[in-house]
Amino acid sequence: WIDQGRPVYLPVGSPTKDSILQAAMGAAAAAGQLESLTFLLDLGVSYLYGIGSACRAGKWGAARLLLTRSLDAASAAMAPPLSDALAWAITGGQSELCESMIALGCEIDQRHMQAMKHTPADVPGRGAVRELLLPLAARKPN
Repeated sequence: WIDQGRPVYLPVGSPTKDSILQAAMGAAAAAGQLESLTFLLDLGVSYLYGIGSACRAGKWGAARLLLTRSLDAASAAMAPPLSDALAWAITGGQSELCESMIALGCEIDQRHMQAMKHTPADVPGRGAVRELLLPLAARKPN
């Protein structure tokens, strides 16, 4: 980060540094900059800060890259950003990407139920992510 011509080094875990990296993820995703996205993902910046931006901007390659790298960190916290991204992918007619997002949503729900010691039989047809995605999935392109 440059401030008045001098580099400013921020400590690891600094809220300012984190917000800069998160903003960089969103900007790179919206611009479809795959190399920058890969670099930021390798630094540990969450895909959550880019998936919605990529889909809103119609940068489907960037969205696919982020989605591919997201499964390792799948958690229920992903539900709102994933739902937003799915809505944009539907609007953009990205059927294959929609299917991948729905599959990720199901995986997130499965992991959440396992972590909470539930089984699908305990919670028939219910899950935080599934509840957000299914109404959108009904609208997905063929």
